[in-house]
Amino acid sequence: MKIHLYAIILLTTALTAQQLVVNPDFSELDEKGKPIGWKCDNAVRIIPDVDGMNKAVILDARNAGLSQILELKPEYAHLELDFWMKTTNVVQGEESWHTGRLAMAFQDADGKRVGEWPRVFGWSGTSEWRHCIRRYIIPKGATRLSFNASLFGVSGMVEFKNIRFTVTANRLDKPANAPCPMHEEAAQSIEDAWTRTTPTRETISLNGLWQFRPALTETSATDGNDAQKKAAYLCGQKTEYLSIVANTMISVNRHTYRAEDFEETVTIDFEGVMKMPVPKEYDDVLKVTYGDYMKFPPVEERGIWHSNVFDTEKPYTEYFKEYGVIDYNVNE
Repeated sequence: MKIHLYAIILLTTALTAQQLVVNPDFSELDEKGKPIGWKCDNAVRIIPDVDGMNKAVILDARNAGLSQILELKPEYAHLELDFWMKTTNVVQGEESWHTGRLAMAFQDADGKRVGEWPRVFGWSGTSEWRHCIRRYIIPKGATRLSFNASLFGVSGMVEFKNIRFTVTANRLDKPANAPCPMHEEAAQSIEDAWTRTTPTRETISLNGLWQFRPALTETSATDGNDAQKKAAYLCGQKTEYLSIVANTMISVNRHTYRAEDFEETVTIDFEGVMKMPVPKEYDDVLKVTYGDYMKFPPVEERGIWHSNVFDTEKPYTEYFKEYGVIDYNVNE
């Protein structure tokens, strides 16, 4: 597929940056002390915090919480969740989600869930106030968002304050390219990127500088291939491919992956010691990175590719020479 380098028009007007939650800081209370605009269980208390802001407190009341249903207009594309949360001695229940948690689901007009369960914030145990921020792409067909801040754990205390959902981008009528926000040379200059250099490698962040996305036309949404149609629906806010560049002492490696291969994870056993989340399409990721990764390479191509050698008697520069590492930059 032809790849273009371009920036996407975002509608960042006051209408786009619309905050949807009613009474997000619990500042307006009714005669019973419950926050106006919220469906609130009796076990939820609204009290001032030390910073003067009101907070919702749920103590030893399993499944108690407060909730809202937000109406979503068809033009809404992205939402940003922003809130604060604190847990104290929360005991997890039978399931992993039985914690202190802000749960949410996108729904259609009939109240049926649309898309997968969103990734949300939830913890057990004890923690200080955590500032939680995450962006979500509104799935096609969703007309509302249901969310609730609750204690799903067996016991303990969970606190919430200043819960906000803000529209951060609208869908465009059709895909459109926008001028690069900086002049061309600066936008593609590695010198302007954040870097971190060590004796063995250099890390360069291209975030905000380079954006490779599928080329779109005015008819991509109807006449394009599946990738173009998907990107057109998302108005270019979701790249179809990811490119990972690794610059080591030995070589510069670049691999291009499908973004969707990283969208979902599965949990696998690692060496019988722990469970780890990995990309659901890990087979495709490994094949792109290593080729036929289940086969040993020819003997002549095998070697040591990591400098994890511990020797108090021999300088590491000697190991560089022994293993054929060239162009390393050290002061002898």
